Amino acid sequence: SLVAKVAHDHQEDFEYVIWRSLRNAPPLNTLLGELVPFLSQQQDTVCTVPRLMHWLRQSRCLVILDNLETLLKGGERAGQFREKYENYGVLLQLLAQANHQSCLIITSREKPAEISTFEGGSRNVQSLQLAGSPEASLALLEASDLAGSQAQKELLGKRYGYSPLALQIVSGSIRDLFEGDISLFLAEDTLLFNGAKKLLDLQFERLIPLEKTVMYWLAINREWTSIAELAADIYPYRSKSKLLEALESLRWRSLIEQRGNTYTQQPVVMEYVTLCLIQAIGEELLNPGCFDEDFTDVPLLASYALLKTTAKDFIRNSQCRLIVEPILEILKSQLRSSKALTTQFQSLLTGVRRTEFFRSSYAGGNLLNLCCQGQLYVADIDFSQLTIRHAFLQDATLHHLNLSHTTFVQSVFTQSFGIALSVAFSPDGTLLAMGDNNHNVQLWRIGDRQPLMTLRGHRGWVWSVAFSPDGKTLVSGSVDYTARLWDVDSGECLKTLQGHNSVVWSVAFSADGQTVASGSEDQTAKVWQVETGNCVQTLTVGSGCVRSVTFHPQGKTLITGHTDQSTRLWDIQSGNCLHNFEGHMGPVWAVSLSPNGQVLASAGADQTIRLWEVASGHCLQVLEGHSDQIWAVAFSPDGKALASGSNDRTVRLWNIEQNIETSSCVMTFLGHSDQVWSVAFSPDGQQLASGGFDQTIRLRDLTTYQCLQTLSGYTNCIRSLAFDPESKTLISGGDD
Repeated sequence: SLVAKVAHDHQEDFEYVIWRSLRNAPPLNTLLGELVPFLSQQQDTVCTVPRLMHWLRQSRCLVILDNLETLLKGGERAGQFREKYENYGVLLQLLAQANHQSCLIITSREKPAEISTFEGGSRNVQSLQLAGSPEASLALLEASDLAGSQAQKELLGKRYGYSPLALQIVSGSIRDLFEGDISLFLAEDTLLFNGAKKLLDLQFERLIPLEKTVMYWLAINREWTSIAELAADIYPYRSKSKLLEALESLRWRSLIEQRGNTYTQQPVVMEYVTLCLIQAIGEELLNPGCFDEDFTDVPLLASYALLKTTAKDFIRNSQCRLIVEPILEILKSQLRSSKALTTQFQSLLTGVRRTEFFRSSYAGGNLLNLCCQGQLYVADIDFSQLTIRHAFLQDATLHHLNLSHTTFVQSVFTQSFGIALSVAFSPDGTLLAMGDNNHNVQLWRIGDRQPLMTLRGHRGWVWSVAFSPDGKTLVSGSVDYTARLWDVDSGECLKTLQGHNSVVWSVAFSADGQTVASGSEDQTAKVWQVETGNCVQTLTVGSGCVRSVTFHPQGKTLITGHTDQSTRLWDIQSGNCLHNFEGHMGPVWAVSLSPNGQVLASAGADQTIRLWEVASGHCLQVLEGHSDQIWAVAFSPDGKALASGSNDRTVRLWNIEQNIETSSCVMTFLGHSDQVWSVAFSPDGQQLASGGFDQTIRLRDLTTYQCLQTLSGYTNCIRSLAFDPESKTLISGGDD
């Protein structure tokens, strides 16, 4: 349609305009037999490439060749001409390199290699990848005389990638099957109909194996996927160069979309590929012989993870709903009893164990996930001697499951932790410190999650740990009334900071790493010199224990949070309380300082958040909306947002305007089934984590507000959260 419009609008610029369809794959000689006589006004009967070039030089001609993809090979890399049609490639090269005053336009669902070779470096050869247009799709739907609102038509267009051809096909189906009612069609939540499926069948049959592999993985991942992720997914390993060739080929075939170095599929293509995957896996599961040693094609069950534990929550849920469950339906429709299903899985696993290749593949993890999702009694199935990849086993019943000599890779379990009272990352993100109820501090290496050492010395639970800014020293606070300084490299206790008369709840390093602050049940906060271990200042509250301490970024003042309904700002040098931020009508449970140190947020039992100007102590605004007491507040890294967690089971996101008085709640997140104890922003401010009494942590994307991941496995409430900026990981501490 676009080319026809161009030809119509510019026909006056040419002496000759000729359009020829290649749908029926005419040999080049046949095409030349039409072009040369036409361009010579029937004077030339020598129908060769040189004579065609002669007439293209003599006159300004527009030649349009439609549907060139019919001349290209299937089952090989994109853009290669079929046998006996290679001379078309020679013609394209000649037209690209020779001097003439004419124009050639070709349309194709697949880019010829010759076009790719000569485009870009010269203005003579250009290619345009046609994407769908929202405006064009809306106009087409309006002209199709379908019944539906503007929003429904826009949604329909979006689902089909605004492709005019796809919309033209589906419009006919909507008229025939749904009496032209778009809403009835949308309610069916399906994209594929005969016309669209046949079109995609033709395209998919042309792909080489590695291109099909990429298409399957993009359908599984169901979002923009990087080259690095694709390379890590593909089993067995393929070289980066081969993967790049496959991606380029799929782009030439117009089957994938690109954004930077990430790739995905249009919705209708993704649904088609997903359906192909489901059907193929279903057939394999019904045929235990697919894992015989004399196999020719690697079973898809071994090559792809049907469910990825590394995916975001909503993606993994989609994988389960759109891939795993339909496959189970195929199995259950053929094998109608649990006993038959169990026998079938046992036979399949026997085949998987026959070769090292299959034992190390995705097959074991896929079969275990299918068993768990199908609620089979796994004790009757042998999963020994396998590599289990991407097994999602949270809340799965695994009693008496045979996992002897089994290796788990990227698998998730329901874990029963000890009491992780406190956790902290080193500044470079390579180490994790954890204070526990065994009176110890554990050091772990993040890269391979291996324990490095146990720091022993405390005589009570370790409630708080923190690294120095340079990562060389660790401080810990304990029920034994002390704080301790540790050498991270050797594990040696450098200093024992003694002076508190009760539990040390909180510890923190100053920005320069030269001092440490501690807050205690004894209603005092102390400031200690790291080099000597001497207490250089004691800040006496008078009432209410000190549950949290944090240094101001400038390091001259300290902020403490109390149970006596106050938050206090202290001058460290003089020990004077510079300001007592009063106004709450109940205990203050949480405080947070904006990154620039100018605004303080406090929240508590009175169900409000108060924003204070640190310099003056003036209350700038009271944020209301929670229906129960608030346990946690946190500023975003840029200071433009504030998050809060409450007893009312919600997390609220507040927009902190430059004019503080106009700040307001922009989003309320539901999902927790019990009170929310902690909230934390990722270092880039793009994600928000919340943890609560329901034993889960929820990670949300602040662009889409989608829940990316739900971390569970605790046996009690989650009281604290922190992101590590270097390793992009999240640490949590719970009452369990």
